[in-house]
Amino acid sequence: MAMEPVRSADPASMHGSVHVGGTEDDEQKLVRHIVTAIAVCIPLFVGLWVGLVALAVSIAGVGYGAPLLMAVVIGVLAAVFFGSWIGFVVYSREVD
Repeated sequence: MAMEPVRSADPASMHGSVHVGGTEDDEQKLVRHIVTAIAVCIPLFVGLWVGLVALAVSIAGVGYGAPLLMAVVIGVLAAVFFGSWIGFVVYSREVD
């Protein structure tokens, strides 16, 4: 017993996909929010990670060079991730 697909009574009512998103200006606002949030987060996260690693390295008594460079890189990566997230959340609250 095969099932046949249900067809619409009026084929003219099916228009395909319809764009319900925002305008190009909305996209630019989203990018602006994300870039601003990343720019604010980078120094905060780098400072946080460098401080944590410097504290750990001073207690352990090892060299500062490589661990602090690693802390800077991790801080930038964390700032890009969380800055993008924060920028998107702030923008979505503005749109709603």
